[in-house]
Amino acid sequence: MNHTLANKIFKKVAQNIKSVFTKKWQGHRYETLKIISTTEKGNIGEDFLAELLGRCNYKNIEVVNGRRGHYDVAIKDSNNKNIIEFEVKVATEDVNSCFQFNGIRYDTNYTHLFCFGISPDDIGYLVVDKNNLNQESLVSMAKNSNSSFKLTKNKNGLSDFNNFCSDMKQITGGVI
Repeated sequence: MNHTLANKIFKKVAQNIKSVFTKKWQGHRYETLKIISTTEKGNIGEDFLAELLGRCNYKNIEVVNGRRGHYDVAIKDSNNKNIIEFEVKVATEDVNSCFQFNGIRYDTNYTHLFCFGISPDDIGYLVVDKNNLNQESLVSMAKNSNSSFKLTKNKNGLSDFNNFCSDMKQITGGVI
């Protein structure tokens, strides 16, 4: 097979994928978030969570961008001690109206998993205490490996943001 033929075949296959994307995402509110890199989606998710926490009157919030720490966003107390450490995972809705949150690890230090799901026109979230991850349906990302997991949720498994601040106050024990 020559390279030119391979390019033609790939273009044909890619067109089929594009039609699925176009039907679900094109022209919708969050269209651009479907096509940006996974790293950028993660950075947006971290900044979004920090901004939301600020709007909930949390004053001391740390964002650790660039995979430099064990967690992505932390709420700190007045003594600058971490109260809650979030691992942030972002997923866009797939063709089956589900979200696949990838790269979930048990062996890093964080207290809560924050899953941020983006649909073509809506957003939702799920917060899971790390101690309760075993109650979720996590699946290994690789055969015969227990280092990285994925969590799949449908839209009904995510909350809208109407009760976000009260949910955070419950998680933090009311500490601001």
